[in-house]
Amino acid sequence: EIKAGGAVKISSTSEVDASTKAIGFALSQGGSEDKEEKSGDTTGVAAGVSVNVGIVHNTASIGENAIVEGNGITVEAVTPAGKSNDIIAWGIAGAGAQQKGSSGTSTAVAGGVGINVFDLHTDAQVADTADLKSAGAIDVVARSEIGVQNIAAAGAAAIGRPEGGQGVGGAGAGNVTLNHTTAGIGEKKAGVDLIGPNVGGAGAR
Repeated sequence: EIKAGGAVKISSTSEVDASTKAIGFALSQGGSEDKEEKSGDTTGVAAGVSVNVGIVHNTASIGENAIVEGNGITVEAVTPAGKSNDIIAWGIAGAGAQQKGSSGTSTAVAGGVGINVFDLHTDAQVADTADLKSAGAIDVVARSEIGVQNIAAAGAAAIGRPEGGQGVGGAGAGNVTLNHTTAGIGEKKAGVDLIGPNVGGAGAR
């Protein structure tokens, strides 16, 4: 039970920043300028892998049978104003191979992978049997701001003689973002007592 002469505010704020950056480079050089000299193969391999996996819960609530009285009541679960949950993943790779000898081959392989997986829950709730009485506004607010960046890049270059060179580059990117933002005043609403001149209700974004 909460009884206040002024405003009552139940607030939960959450801001999460996750950043992973994987960058790989490889350069391989083999052989000799001497055309008579035999030489083997030259290979350059580079890989960059970056992964973000996270579950974030941000909850503000008034529970069952709670009694809250005040001059204004706010229940909010929000990302701070002007802020956002920033999720960044980079997977960047570059490979180069050069064969100078009179024989052999050059091979360059590069792979870049960036993966983002996030499940964010933002909930502002007033239970079914809660009793809220206010001389001012009653507001239930849920707000979640999210920014996602995923970069996957790969480049490969191979120079060889006399058989030439082979360059292979691959890049992959994946985004899975599930954002649940909920503001609610009871499920049945029959047991929730809201008394006040300005009952703002619930809002989510």
